[in-house]
This record gives sequence, C-alpha cells and structure tokens, in this order.
Amino acid sequence: MKKILYILVIFIVLPVSGQINLGNKGGSFLSKNGVFLSYTIPSEPEEPEPYTQIIANHSVVALYDDIPQQWIDSVKKMFVTVAGQSHAEGYFTGVQMLEELDATYAVSVVSSGTPESYTTSNLRMSGAMWGNLENATGWIYGYDTWDWAGGTPYDYTYSQSQAERVMAGISYAHNNGLTKAAMAYGYCYNEGYWESYITATQALVDYCEAHGLPTKVFFTTGPADGHLAAATEEAYTESLRWTAIRNHVLADSTLILFDYNDILSYNDAGQQQTQTWNGHIYPVIHTENTTGDITCYPCSSGHIGGNGCLKLGKAMWWMLARIAGWNGVIE
Repeated sequence: MKKILYILVIFIVLPVSGQINLGNKGGSFLSKNGVFLSYTIPSEPEEPEPYTQIIANHSVVALYDDIPQQWIDSVKKMFVTVAGQSHAEGYFTGVQMLEELDATYAVSVVSSGTPESYTTSNLRMSGAMWGNLENATGWIYGYDTWDWAGGTPYDYTYSQSQAERVMAGISYAHNNGLTKAAMAYGYCYNEGYWESYITATQALVDYCEAHGLPTKVFFTTGPADGHLAAATEEAYTESLRWTAIRNHVLADSTLILFDYNDILSYNDAGQQQTQTWNGHIYPVIHTENTTGDITCYPCSSGHIGGNGCLKLGKAMWWMLARIAGWNGVIE
C-alpha cells in the first residue's frame, strides 16, 4: 500500500511530460494521456565490496585490529621470511612491538640457526634463506641485493642462475617441513637495483605458481630515511624506483605489495611528509616515524624509530591475514 501511495503522489505533483527516475529499481505506469512514467523504489544498501589486490600501504595500518580471529589464527601458522640487511630489522622489530602491545598478535623472531618448526601458537618471522651467492646450501641470515637477484657483489645485473638458487631454497624449505607462507626482500640503501629486483622477484612469483608451491613472494618498496629524505637528485631518483615497483605490481592484480616506503611517509593522523627537488615532489619518512615510543623495542631499529617499526608490524599482520584468505571486509 505504501508503494501505491508513493506513486500517486509523484503522479499528482510532477508534470506529466516525461519519465521520472527516482533510483535504480522500480517499474513504470501509464498516465492519463498515455505517457509511460517510470518509478523506482529505494534499494537496500549494498554489501561492502571485498578488497581485491593485496597492497599493504599506510591506509591499512590502523586495520590490523579488525582482522577476524579466524584469520589471526591462520597467520599464527605461518613462517614468513623478509631477507635483507639492516633495514629489514624494522620488519621484525615491528611485529615484536605489536605483540608487546597486544599478546593476540604473538610472534617469534629467529635470527640464527635453523628456523623454528611448525606451530599454531605464533607467527614465525625470520630473515632465514637457504643458500646465498657464495653458498648453495645452509641457512643464511643477512642477504644482500646480489644474493636475491645479482651476479657478483656490487653488480646489480639480474642473474638467472642466482634466481634459480633462491628458487631451489624455496623448494628446500618446503620439502623439509619449513614451508614459507610468504617471503620478500627488504631493501636497504642500494642504488641501481630496482630493474633486476623486479625481474628476480617476478621470476620467484612465477616459479612458485608453476611448481604449485604455497609460498607467496611479495614485492616491497625501500627506504625513505637518512640521505633519502634529503632534497637531492639522488633521493628523488630513488623515489622513482619505488614508483616503478608499484606500477609493476598494479599491472597484475595477482601480485602482492608491502609498501614500506609509503607506510613510513605518513603519521598516525594520515598526513604524508614530502620533500622537493628541482620542482619534483616525493615522499620521505615522516618525522613521527623516526622517533621512539614508550613501548619501543628498542627505540631505533632498521634506521627508523619505534613508531615507524610499529606501523610496519601492524601492516604486516593485515597483509598476512589477506594472504591467508581474509577478504579484508570488516565485519
């Protein structure tokens, strides 16, 4: 009855000169002079669309505590590797700081020897890689750019043979009860590396898919701190490398990105800090992320402050929950 009255009111008040469109659902009726008038009934709000591509940037940092318990439990079954040098420490410090704030996000970080075996009690994070440029076997902690993609030390040219060594390491871990749920290379201060990095990381993604391995190799961006926060051509050029990585990932919705650089350029209020060189504006680390915190563990790690590390830890949990299967929709 309410729908009929609604239609009649429209008919009486509005001129009968054409169609009346009130929304996206409804029908039509015939006026006295033979003109068809359309009407619509307001629809119910649509369900929120789930996230599609997995991109962990500054916008997801505050969403870590929206992860459903089901997916938190799934993350606690994971073994995750972020290979690298000093900057990679920020990833590990971040997840440890988060655990200190909330024991729900339990984590174990191993920095030497054989990685921790399977457990459902905590996320396992490590820099452990099986083999490097100099060694075909053995658990290695401390990975340089040439270990991930290069041919010889300080040569940033892509090496297929080295990429195959990393591939063999992924398979070794999987075949020996230490399957890596996710892995990446955590950038340090390395110039001229982004092209071979993209090639090598994509090759690892393709290898895991082709061989049915459950390991998700994700892309990362690099530092925005230290001399890369200056108003110099070098700092601006480095920012273009991170843009190139983002563009590569965005071109394929199946790829995953942990945008380290973007996360650290924002403060808790959502304000981004930038620098300018020769008219070019680019993101740099926000001063808030260069300082410590009362929960700092420690107050500086990976060349950044405790606040920056904590943001990395929160974004990491969000990303891993998405990798585990969460669609990102807040219930």
